[in-house]
Amino acid sequence: MDNLVQGKDRVEIIRTANELFNKGDIILAYKCYIMAKYYSGIEKIADHYYYKEKSIAKAIVLYKQILKENENEGYNIRVKQKIEDIALKIVEVIRNWNSTDDTSVSNITEDENFEARKRYLVSVVQNNEKNKFHTKTDARKKSIKNK
Repeated sequence: MDNLVQGKDRVEIIRTANELFNKGDIILAYKCYIMAKYYSGIEKIADHYYYKEKSIAKAIVLYKQILKENENEGYNIRVKQKIEDIALKIVEVIRNWNSTDDTSVSNITEDENFEARKRYLVSVVQNNEKNKFHTKTDARKKSIKNK
């Protein structure tokens, strides 16, 4: 059974979440956004983790949560692009590290090496394990189903 908050209640919860976010209470804002199923708010928190806190792992987990729970394909394209951009930046960092490493394999072209690393990192991002946000959400869903 889907306990979706609707109408004025949803608007009020989103407004409260925005106020909490602006005051810096990210965790409580996140919980409100989840309650209202407001994916733009969750994306805002993911952006906060990525751009302000430089916490790539937390950002990716939230972006993946949006992809998992949101059915709006147009919206998901934007989130997928953000995940891909992060993966490409990670690949570039690794590529730069290896370009200064004398032990790198010399018979593989730079483009082949880059593409292989890009594919690997994209697969890692796509298969990233759930962190505490997913764990808490999944535990809450299981407890509701068991009641």
